[in-house]
Amino acid sequence: MLSLLVAFAFFAVAVHLWRWSYQQKKIADQCNLWLPISAKVIEANILKARPDFDESDTLQFRYSFIIGSYTYTGHHLNLFSQEALMDHESMRQFIEQHPLNSQLDIYYNPEAPQESAVNPSDLTGLSSYRNLAWLCCAFGACVLYFYFV
Repeated sequence: MLSLLVAFAFFAVAVHLWRWSYQQKKIADQCNLWLPISAKVIEANILKARPDFDESDTLQFRYSFIIGSYTYTGHHLNLFSQEALMDHESMRQFIEQHPLNSQLDIYYNPEAPQESAVNPSDLTGLSSYRNLAWLCCAFGACVLYFYFV
């Protein structure tokens, strides 16, 4: 009976991940309606991984932009944490292209300006969630197979 529960849990996680990735794809498609604006890079560095705490180096990147009399800050490269998937060399190249105090074109949601990204329609990272969904299905199927065998 425990095996059936475990298999159900894997399938439930898979369905959740597929549903979530579908919703995120729809959001990314809606980002085509976001407006471009020039932003200023206010933080651009690489945090070294801390022993026994971090798995890898981290890109620290923030920008600010002004709409009307309000100043907003953002940190997203895309909607799927693309910066988490970058290797050290990619981070270094990105920072060279966008140094501190430089201007950068970003996109923001005109209905909620606090939502912004450098390239919001970039789907880099979304496939990782879909792959995880397939992996959960495979584990669920294996559990079911060994339960009935």
